[in-house]
Amino acid sequence: MSSAEVAADRVAAFLSIGDFDQAGRLVESFATSDPPAHAVGYAMLAIAKGDAATAMTQALRAVELKAGAVGHQQLALAQLLAGEPQAAVDSARRAVALDASIRHRSSLGTVLLAARRPQDAAGVLRQVVAEAPTHHEALVNLGNASVEIGDYATAITSYARAFDADPTKHQPIQNMMGMFAELGKWLGAIGALEMARANEPPPEVNLAFDIAVLQMLRLIGNGFPPPNVGDDADRAVENTLAHATGRSTKVQLEVVRVLADLGRKDQARALLDRIVRQPLGTAEQALVLYLRGVFANNPAEALALFEQSYGTDPTRIDAYVNASQILVEQGTPEALDKLEQLFASVPPERRTPDLLLNEAVYLVKRNRRDEARVLLERVVRATNGGGRIGTVARQALRELAG
Repeated sequence: MSSAEVAADRVAAFLSIGDFDQAGRLVESFATSDPPAHAVGYAMLAIAKGDAATAMTQALRAVELKAGAVGHQQLALAQLLAGEPQAAVDSARRAVALDASIRHRSSLGTVLLAARRPQDAAGVLRQVVAEAPTHHEALVNLGNASVEIGDYATAITSYARAFDADPTKHQPIQNMMGMFAELGKWLGAIGALEMARANEPPPEVNLAFDIAVLQMLRLIGNGFPPPNVGDDADRAVENTLAHATGRSTKVQLEVVRVLADLGRKDQARALLDRIVRQPLGTAEQALVLYLRGVFANNPAEALALFEQSYGTDPTRIDAYVNASQILVEQGTPEALDKLEQLFASVPPERRTPDLLLNEAVYLVKRNRRDEARVLLERVVRATNGGGRIGTVARQALRELAG
């Protein structure tokens, strides 16, 4: 991997959480030491901000400085932003000509899809997933392209396999829900899904169907019904538990999480008890500790389990989020001191919007309002001001302004 590609991955980590300031500082650090990486990073930052003119200038500079395939890749994205889809496709193809790796062929598929050429995109992405069956982005985009060309069987399988590859990312399930919703809207979507299930799909498809049904039932009822209230909901939970059997430990643990989020904690806890009898890796042990914290009977017990979780696996950001939430609510001097240590231990590129929101509340409690405002603005950028986190951040900014 070239130095420009390594730099691009580092910049992307900050941009994914809306931290434009850290991304900008990282980009400037390349100015003299690695001009091609500087140009690539500058283009990425401009693309994230929607600045087509600057993105185009910097991407062209990256190409001129011989940044390699990643320079042409960023030029393709800049051209898409500027409304030049054919030029974007040409640039993405040049990137592949320089480096025919999975990375750049998957990017070509993404560009073809954005350029409204779903048939071509599907052809490229099919080859990518044939060589890299667990490539999450390629699977999701193949699903999206397949929906656009009416190949719903491939779309279903692609979304299901994307979920199976990384069950912590729910975009494939959301996209599957959207697909079925368009075919028949919510109740009709469930009927369409059940008809699709009648052909005895493979196990990963069945489980993805189950997760989609659970989420649609929650949307239909503005909340998931408790046990023995809705036959459809109870049957969907039973199907999910049945089809989770035999799946990977990682997938089963995600089913535990989904059921817990839906309020079916008894069934989630029972599945978790079965899972912990199996050999577990470090990351899985950390997730088990996190889930035990979710099921805890009181905040003190939950806090101890969340601390053990991120102590076992420092990448367990949801454990940091929940632990910080408990400490923020406690608000004691001891809790605030713990929070200071907690936030200092999380690398900047791993700070998600919900963790940043908790940190902003902590800063307000420390009377560091200007720093809190900066974090809240980052949360709004990362969430586009939407969802629960974005809405709370916008309200907090208004209160700070007042």
